[in-house]
Amino acid sequence: MHRFFFLAVSFCVLANAPEAQADKGTLKDTEFVIEKERKNLLEESPRLFDSAPTVPRTSEPPQLLPITPIVIQPVFDMLPRKIKLLRAKQDVVTQLYGNYLQAGHGNFYTPYLEGFLTNKRDPRYAYGVHFKHLSEGRRSYGEENHNLIDLHGKLFTKTLWLGGEVSYHRDSYPLYDSAKSVKKVQEKQVINHFCLHPTLASYEEGPINYQIEAFVHYLAASGQMQETQGIFQGRGDYALNDEYTLQTTADLYLTKYKGTNRHLFRINPALEFTVQDFDITGGLNLVYQSPTSEGIDSLHPYPILEANYNLYEWLRPYAGIKGDVQTNTLERFLQENPRLASDITLLPTNQRFLLYGGARGELIKQVGFHTGLSVGSYKNLHCFVNSATSPGQFDVLYDPATTLWNIFGELTHTNRSENWTTRLRGDYFYYFLQDLDQPWHRPVYQLDLVSTYQWHDKVVFKGSMCCLGGIKAQQETTKAVEKLSSVFDLGLGIDYLWNSRISIFLDCQNLLARRNKRYLNYPSRGFQFVAGLTYGW
Repeated sequence: MHRFFFLAVSFCVLANAPEAQADKGTLKDTEFVIEKERKNLLEESPRLFDSAPTVPRTSEPPQLLPITPIVIQPVFDMLPRKIKLLRAKQDVVTQLYGNYLQAGHGNFYTPYLEGFLTNKRDPRYAYGVHFKHLSEGRRSYGEENHNLIDLHGKLFTKTLWLGGEVSYHRDSYPLYDSAKSVKKVQEKQVINHFCLHPTLASYEEGPINYQIEAFVHYLAASGQMQETQGIFQGRGDYALNDEYTLQTTADLYLTKYKGTNRHLFRINPALEFTVQDFDITGGLNLVYQSPTSEGIDSLHPYPILEANYNLYEWLRPYAGIKGDVQTNTLERFLQENPRLASDITLLPTNQRFLLYGGARGELIKQVGFHTGLSVGSYKNLHCFVNSATSPGQFDVLYDPATTLWNIFGELTHTNRSENWTTRLRGDYFYYFLQDLDQPWHRPVYQLDLVSTYQWHDKVVFKGSMCCLGGIKAQQETTKAVEKLSSVFDLGLGIDYLWNSRISIFLDCQNLLARRNKRYLNYPSRGFQFVAGLTYGW
């Protein structure tokens, strides 16, 4: 009995000891913070301007709590409970701007409006609308205008995605009248274009990958030019093992122009494999067209062979041979030259063979290069000449047998911080023609420069330069050869990112105010600029 009384008094003394000693077995206030990281697998919303990147969030590694609990009998547990339970911190939702509106105005009566409206943060659906209006003129509004409205959407599942797009384009271009001054406008070339584009593709990377898409075009232009076209394309690859991959591409073109049906079917199975330091792709391109320029059906087999060799870490030469048939459509020609005559003839271009070779690599750190040479044999290579009856429009001429040489070189640069990128490319072309006197309106040399620089995450500078030379045209009345002056266009764009929502832009073209002539009778307007504001929400 005395022993029990002594033990009880001893434990009471320990319980009432000074606080400095009791802290040795006390759990201090501690907050448990649980951080959850999520990865966004959705594609970024389409934007035509860059916003300042956010600073990546960093967190220190978790530290173990310096607690060593003592063993206490349950009967004598008199320690106060000071553990405070907290809820896990909520994820900080970053503001996502999927919509933006851009508007501006420039010289030569140039109002500009463009916008993207899309949904945000939906794991299964993505949909939106894109619209644009741009008008230009020398003396008034609407002499030349471009309008676009595009509806698009995507549906994501676990294994694939289904997409679709419906668009309408309306463009008008002034036509030159030889009976009046160059500045006078006789009439316009108006082009209306409807397009339906569904797509089905595999979503996750696996041994079998595929994509199937279709295009339905209806085009109507001035002069009762109409074209209906259906395009079905499919591509896929199957990894046999780590070294061999089987890939196949198939295309079907169904075209109706001037009441005539023109069809083309192409399939090109190929095998891609690696032998030591060689990456080789070999296969066959089978093209069936109906009818041909001679009015008969034909089947064209072409070889596909390309070899890449890892000679050094900084040098990768390659060589190959291939052939193909290009179906020339009214839509394609109007994109190249929108002022076509209403009675042009459409013929396919047969690329009998194309031999090419070159090298890719890195000259010094952050400076890459690509140079090469190609020679091809073409049947029905097209050229544009001014129409004799309407000099403001262009006819299409074909050469039955053309050999085309192309020498090119390219330099690319990206600095370490990736805020400055530059690309410079030059091409030289040489033509051996059979029937045509000159490769009308085709350049002999071409030089392109594009550069972007971001300064202090607030200002983006965009520069561009284009030079075309050696272009020759045919006078519509005398059929004499006229050499056009070199086309030299220098452009500069500046975007100031005011904040995450607002930016200010200025786009300038033809800074040297040259009267460039890409096509005969159509000089450029001189120096042009458009300034405006972009707002995102």
